Amino acid sequence: MDAPQRVLIDWDFAAHGIWSIRSAEELSAPAPPGRWMPWTDTVIERPRPWSHLLSSALLDALQEWNDTGEALFGPGGKPADAGHEIEGFWELAAELAERTQQELGPHYEVLYQTPQDAWRWVRPPSGFVR
Repeated sequence: MDAPQRVLIDWDFAAHGIWSIRSAEELSAPAPPGRWMPWTDTVIERPRPWSHLLSSALLDALQEWNDTGEALFGPGGKPADAGHEIEGFWELAAELAERTQQELGPHYEVLYQTPQDAWRWVRPPSGFVR
């Protein structure tokens, strides 16, 4: 049986609010063959990240949440002044993680960032002892 893939719900600048957590095997694998193309002005249409696995509504919600994180914690954001807004931001992270888990199904383990900079599973993996 293959190990489940792991996903993290967390914000970052110019990101989408969702990250793939690579396994030890993936991290130690050699880079794929090929080379980087030189920078050009050519626009390449790419599918939206995760669009093959998640609904547009969820991807929109994750993007909006990520953008809120930029506003709250970015150079212009003032977390000390945000109060309940920050609390709601982290509560929404847990809700979005649950929705992501539902859409991805049992072959994925979804984690999310907490206000204490910890990662928490939506559903702990089987065999996990607290």
